[in-house]
Amino acid sequence: MTYQIVEINELVQSERNSIWQNVGKKEQFYINPNRAIGVSFPFKAPGVFSKTFSTIEQARSNFMSLILTSKGERYYQPDFGTDLIQVIFEPNVSNLKDFIVETITEAVDYWLPYLSITEFIIVTAEDDPNMLHNIKISLKFTVTGIDSEEEITIFADDKGVTTEASNTDN
Repeated sequence: MTYQIVEINELVQSERNSIWQNVGKKEQFYINPNRAIGVSFPFKAPGVFSKTFSTIEQARSNFMSLILTSKGERYYQPDFGTDLIQVIFEPNVSNLKDFIVETITEAVDYWLPYLSITEFIIVTAEDDPNMLHNIKISLKFTVTGIDSEEEITIFADDKGVTTEASNTDN
């Protein structure tokens, strides 16, 4: 799935089928407001896939898909994904946080080079004994060419990995 970020300096009034949305200092350009550019993740629409209509929505979906896919899970692309699911069963040692940062940054650098991770916060049960999950990972990222910061929080425990996403707008 590919898409292009188009930076436009002037609003052209003659563009009838285009919408402009101000995102910080730059703008996202939608060629056709009725045409989706991708599939939203996680899949939660009844019977069909939810669609994404903006670059930032699709980048968020791509990021969550990459993080939650285990290496070797995707056919014909065995290196797609991360080893994050293995973290659940690892002992809570000091280099666990380094492993988490490394597995996510390597995957993002290779598969999603248009994303820049701006912040990693990793909290383990050792850091907060009252935490309901074994590991909580908060990631903030930006999409190249868009001045909007997004946040994804990942919770991992013996039942699996779940995520939630939000926009933190600079």
